Amino acid sequence: MLDYPGTWGFAIIDIGCDAAASFPPAYVQYPASAAKIVPVIAVLRAVARGDIEFETVAGDLELVMTISSDESADYLASLVTDEDVADVLALAGVSTLTTFVHDWESASMTPADLAAVWAGLLRGDLLPPEWESYLLDLAGQAVIPEGYQTFPVDPGLAGYAYGQKAGFWVSDDEPDVLVGAGFLRSESGGPGFAIVLMVTTEAGDELEAKRHDVFPLLRDFVAGETRPSR
Repeated sequence: MLDYPGTWGFAIIDIGCDAAASFPPAYVQYPASAAKIVPVIAVLRAVARGDIEFETVAGDLELVMTISSDESADYLASLVTDEDVADVLALAGVSTLTTFVHDWESASMTPADLAAVWAGLLRGDLLPPEWESYLLDLAGQAVIPEGYQTFPVDPGLAGYAYGQKAGFWVSDDEPDVLVGAGFLRSESGGPGFAIVLMVTTEAGDELEAKRHDVFPLLRDFVAGETRPSR
């Protein structure tokens, strides 16, 4: 990515040993729809507490996690408080570089902080097991237009659970924003990896191939790291 025609940031967290890498560490940008994962978690925490009936939000949760419906995301966000959202971010351990005051559309995040949210899910820190499994399963059903897939819908790696909440904002008048954020872990067990790539560019990035080369490198790394030794 060093000669990428725009700005970018990357993070990966290995949940098994709690190791993390990010570059550049202080990179911050608008995460677009990838930020919707935060109010979604807040809503499911309210469901787990009994404050919201699951049946009243199930359809909107599916629409947000599969086709990234803005209308459903705004509705879900209206059901939780600023404190509910802040609790999710605090439990995930995000840094003070991230700005997220309830509204996902005005958020600014580092890749490391967005990865920390996914890591919190994988660790079981943010949701009870039933709702964690439900959300990670929904994350594996994402539908993303091919040109806007920073991370692919299909990881091309048998035997691994994978899911994401992508983000993209493409406009003729503003820089393009594209984000891949999610998880990858072995279906045979193990805690897995949280991975995030954020880019901002004015180069018509949906046509730029370089960012698509990142996920295969991560996929092969994860497969190598989790392959049993002989």
